[in-house]
Amino acid sequence: MSRSGTPTLPWVLPMYEGMLKHLRSAQDNAKFSCLRTAAAAGLTKLENYYSKACDYQLDIIATLLHPSLGITWFRKIDLERDSELLSVTRAEVLFEHVYESYQQIHAGEESRQPKATAQLSRDGTFGSFLDDISMANVEDASMPEIVPESELKRFWSAFKNYNGDRNAPLTWWKEHEHEFPIISRMARDFLAIPGTSVSVERLFSSARHLCHESRSSLKPSTISEAMLTKMWIKDGLLKRASLDCGRG
Repeated sequence: MSRSGTPTLPWVLPMYEGMLKHLRSAQDNAKFSCLRTAAAAGLTKLENYYSKACDYQLDIIATLLHPSLGITWFRKIDLERDSELLSVTRAEVLFEHVYESYQQIHAGEESRQPKATAQLSRDGTFGSFLDDISMANVEDASMPEIVPESELKRFWSAFKNYNGDRNAPLTWWKEHEHEFPIISRMARDFLAIPGTSVSVERLFSSARHLCHESRSSLKPSTISEAMLTKMWIKDGLLKRASLDCGRG
């Protein structure tokens, strides 16, 4: 949960489930009564925090957006034990509500994009002749209208056969963003949220190397840009960007 190279928010709920399972096992099977008592106390405290995590809608959305988890994970939890906190229906309703909000926000952007229109060939007289004999401008009334599946409906089965790297969900979304234009925007927003504050605190602590006494008058924007540049250099992003510019 403290890793900085992969989204961690999707693993909050599965991590809670794993800890609950181990504590329940210790409570029932520990050899010594003192250990069973300690496990019971820990279980009570953990269930209290877990209920709060389940009420945190960002946890549910992020879990649904991870290719290794998705709606399948919620179905497995439902089969294992009937949980009102993590029911499949609740997860689907919440996700659809957020999806509709994103759809409304970005509908204006799509409407402003120029749409390609099919044009009949008009290369002189010969083009018009071909259009005429091929009956290109006559509609085929017998052909049934094919209604494509909605993006949301396709998403529910998108992760069904996923066998990729559990630590690289962003790679999957990068490769499939053209198939899910709205939901990929959701993935960029929700998967960027850290599951814990460890990575943020680590970055804050490293800022002392930049903001020492001789640089006490730096503007906040300068500090932010310097820290971002440092992270980009560390991850090799600037090197790849320079290579791409060289190829162009």
